[in-house]
Amino acid sequence: LGLLWLMSLPTVADRLTRLVEVYPAFNPARATHAQAIVILGGQGGRNRAPEYGGQPAAELELLERLNYGAWLSRLTHLPILVTSDPKNVHVMAVSLTRDFQVPPHWVERNSHDTFENARNSALMLRADHVSSILLVTSTTHMVRAMQEFSATGLAVTAAPVQMLAHREDAPFRYLPTPEGMQRSNRAIYELIGERVRELFA
Repeated sequence: LGLLWLMSLPTVADRLTRLVEVYPAFNPARATHAQAIVILGGQGGRNRAPEYGGQPAAELELLERLNYGAWLSRLTHLPILVTSDPKNVHVMAVSLTRDFQVPPHWVERNSHDTFENARNSALMLRADHVSSILLVTSTTHMVRAMQEFSATGLAVTAAPVQMLAHREDAPFRYLPTPEGMQRSNRAIYELIGERVRELFA
């Protein structure tokens, strides 16, 4: 119980996040040779949302990735590739088109982990002579994602979302919250996931 209480503290969640937040925020003013934006699937999709008349709806982590990817696409005029499993990628494609008016140029629907995201996306992009990308995923997931995508031979520039930022005022940083637990869980998952990736690399 004591460990759960600690992990729920925002101050502990932020310290764990710092361990995996390696890449800085993407600077759109910085020159890159990117030819496309790749958005990785994440948690937070409903296939039949009643408020959308039974259409898919994105939320939570997935919605943040889509929001940022669409913003980057408008800013850079680069086409978007979305990659995930069949259910999740359908939510992504519908949301980008309906909610952001930025339909994806490529839809990669056969990936169930980051390794497959990278390999399948690279094959699809190379078929269209794309060799350099901006990669959009959560900041805690970015280290593992960059490793997998770089291993395909693509030139990859990180464009992380959900970066560490001031959320709670000082007194509340030491009170347990559900969001603090969620942030701690994401960071620990990626710390373990990167060690596993290294073992099998």
